[in-house]
Amino acid sequence: MTERVLTARITRAGMRAIFAANNQGLDLDLTHIAIGTGGGSGYTPNGNETALMSEFERVQIGGGDYLSDFEILVEGLLTGTPAGWVNEIGVFTSAGVLFAVWSEPNAPLAYKTANVPLVLGLTLAVGDVPPGSLNIVVGAPSVNITIAGPFSALAAELIRLQRRATETETERVLPIIQNTWYT
Repeated sequence: MTERVLTARITRAGMRAIFAANNQGLDLDLTHIAIGTGGGSGYTPNGNETALMSEFERVQIGGGDYLSDFEILVEGLLTGTPAGWVNEIGVFTSAGVLFAVWSEPNAPLAYKTANVPLVLGLTLAVGDVPPGSLNIVVGAPSVNITIAGPFSALAAELIRLQRRATETETERVLPIIQNTWYT
């Protein structure tokens, strides 16, 4: 599997929202992440975007972290019925302002299948943002919860397999042990 680096662009509206919040002595809250088809083939963001071109699902942020002074991570768990190629991703503020956008021409990120969870993580370079002026507001269940069920099912199956192997091996060697020690 190859790793793909996604470079999201902070929009002009996002920068204005940061400075407006800072002028009021507040931090800017990032609360939602959205995906869209990007008009079917994606595009190169120029920073003037105020909305995704063809948004089809938006959720509350389900996780995030400050990776460094210059990078933050936002995560979302998209589980709804909409389906389509993901050619654009947007990160939104609590006021609905498109803070950052990712898209690339003719380079879809993934296909979102209806009612199948898609875990999305996006790292944002925030070097131009005043330090300490962003809050990642987690309003949805952690994206890590999506792996809890499958991992517990896998662990239970491994335990059952180990038990069957132990029982089979015990049945195989028991006559040998009995003949060796009890004769």
